[in-house]
Amino acid sequence: MNTVENTVNNDLCISCGICKAVCPKNCISYQKEKGLWVPVIDKEECIHCGKCYQVCPGKGFSYTENLSQSKAPSFWFGEYRGIYTAWTLDEKRRKNAVSGGVVTELVYSLLENEEYDSAFLVGTHQYQEGQVHTNRYVRGDALESSQKSRYLPVSQEKTVAYILSHREEKVILVGTGCFVEGMINIINSYHLKRENYFIIGLFCDRTMSWDVMDYFSGHPSLNGERLDKFFFRTKDAGGWPGGVQMETDSGRVIKLPNTERMKLKDYFHPERCMYCLDKLNMFADISVGDNYTKEHSDTMGSSSVIVRTDMGMQIWEKYKSHFVCQESTPERIKKSQHLARRKENYWYAGLKEKAIGQRINETDGILEKTGIPLKIKLKYRMRRFKLWAGNYCKKASWILSVCLIWENMKLKVKKMLERSSICR
Repeated sequence: MNTVENTVNNDLCISCGICKAVCPKNCISYQKEKGLWVPVIDKEECIHCGKCYQVCPGKGFSYTENLSQSKAPSFWFGEYRGIYTAWTLDEKRRKNAVSGGVVTELVYSLLENEEYDSAFLVGTHQYQEGQVHTNRYVRGDALESSQKSRYLPVSQEKTVAYILSHREEKVILVGTGCFVEGMINIINSYHLKRENYFIIGLFCDRTMSWDVMDYFSGHPSLNGERLDKFFFRTKDAGGWPGGVQMETDSGRVIKLPNTERMKLKDYFHPERCMYCLDKLNMFADISVGDNYTKEHSDTMGSSSVIVRTDMGMQIWEKYKSHFVCQESTPERIKKSQHLARRKENYWYAGLKEKAIGQRINETDGILEKTGIPLKIKLKYRMRRFKLWAGNYCKKASWILSVCLIWENMKLKVKKMLERSSICR
């Protein structure tokens, strides 16, 4: 019987922590490898039940099974009941958020009105102690620390362990597409009631690996001080979309442009992100992401919201008055989120599947099988080289340094082109 060791060996682990939560012998621990906290199995204790592998979203996901009625034209966007741009009317929450504060406002309202018993969120911006876990929040808890984006893999071990031991509780779940796919596996495998879980899905291009924290911990602007808190994005300097902010143990605040994060994305991320097909979180009840449509937005930030299910629409209609809200369209979201590029991941997955001899994304009957263009094969090799450069940087930092000089040049040229187009 396969275990998550297979997922790790194939470089498909996403550090979600779900496998540890379902292990009946509690024989899974974690160690850091290639910038990720990956599961390690105590082989003397393991009974090879296969439960860890059964629920693992990293090994692959069956879109065929879970979207059997879907058609190819709507696959990349997913089903929806309504599409909006919005921000919370609560000025404090909106100011503290990265974009529109929509997620926090929904969670707060549902807990405050006791429609749900709890929510699982990340409540820290301190990443020096290792893996980041979700924590349980209930009515009356402050949610400010859970705001702002985390671009690191989050362990949902506590989330899954709790819902399996409290099967009748109503719980709010918040996470990226891979976590939501893992939760679909959990719900199906353990026959949980889907209606007990309100799932808020986050748009996600990719997360970053933990090596990115090693990079910023050695950033020259720290001047030898220890990094205490780290914010991948904050509006404190210049408004939305926000820049990087570091706080040292002496309390000094250092603000960096967003390009400091953007230039690292190709070098520090889980390999599994290259094969993800679900940027807009199609299995959530409500999906939320930054509003890049250039409509109904300002420097305080706003969110694109896709209401996907009847339950999601019920909740949205009930709390719609808590937001400044305007209807949007699939076309605006697709264009602003560059959704057409996601098909590259489908081809990358095909190349990976040939290499490891197993399927990653089951899409039979939904997406047509097509040949992989030579251009994609070359891009795939370049993407894998960049990952290698990021993983190898501790042994040969000059390789990454040369690569980042090139990334800086590309970002500067891109900005120049954007400015010239605005001037016209």
